[in-house]
Amino acid sequence: MKRVTLGNHSMIVLGTVQGLVKEKLKVKNAFEDISPEVVGLPISKEMLDGLEAVVDGEVREVATNSMDDEFADHLKRYGEVQLPPPSLVEAFRLAKKSGVKIVTLDMDEEKYSKAYTDHVSGYHFWKRIWNFSKLSKMTFEADTPEEFVVAWDDYATRLKGYANLEKFREEYMAKRALRLLRKYERVLVLVEYERMEGVAAKIKSGALEPEEEDEEDEEDGEGKEVEVGEGKEEEKEEGGKDEEREEQVKKEDEGDEVNEEEREAEETENGGERKGKMRNDEESSEVDEGKGEELEDIQDKE
Repeated sequence: MKRVTLGNHSMIVLGTVQGLVKEKLKVKNAFEDISPEVVGLPISKEMLDGLEAVVDGEVREVATNSMDDEFADHLKRYGEVQLPPPSLVEAFRLAKKSGVKIVTLDMDEEKYSKAYTDHVSGYHFWKRIWNFSKLSKMTFEADTPEEFVVAWDDYATRLKGYANLEKFREEYMAKRALRLLRKYERVLVLVEYERMEGVAAKIKSGALEPEEEDEEDEEDGEGKEVEVGEGKEEEKEEGGKDEEREEQVKKEDEGDEVNEEEREAEETENGGERKGKMRNDEESSEVDEGKGEELEDIQDKE
């Protein structure tokens, strides 16, 4: 967990292990700590509707895919697991109960689809399916759930296309979090634990321009305001840029094909085990505001 301050504005960036029931306590403690005016969740506006249906009891079962099931099977080693992620359910429940604004940080389905096709080639798509077909036989040497999700993410993003896609997500969420910090005095932002370092680093860089605010949807009587706009319209890329991107993807594919045999050989030698690296989520950081202002007094919060 990190605390970022800008003047008299303060934000907690909380990384949680998605799916682990005991993560609810982290959310509750952070909520009580900062008493937020707004809560940012690492989901799309479409997923927010589904989350609300679960909290309201309209939906009791959540559809999963084989990758979700494999992740849950491994995560059970560290405690009880539920879907949708209990940390998000708890954040939504607390915000709704307190009349706190809820904002989605992630891309909507249309923007995510575009980002996916921009970064992930057909080769990466099929190779990832093949990689994940081996998950049931793998073990992850991780003593904590945090180490496990980092190791899982390392495996999931070993192909460049998926690594670049997650970096794009981190930047997108960081821009929206920065806009919230500039607008509200007390902000609570949740992100996946494995994305927290990237999001925090991008805010720290001071190179981000926060997303412009769009019109907001309000639900009277529900104690909740949901912001569904994702900011200013993206400019259309010129044909030459598209061709350049396609050429770059081809080069990345060729590089992946060359290195894949070496990666698989290394996996075999190591018994298919990947050791998670514990990331220190307590480091101090400094954040610049971008246009000459300083994001100051950044302090880590345990």
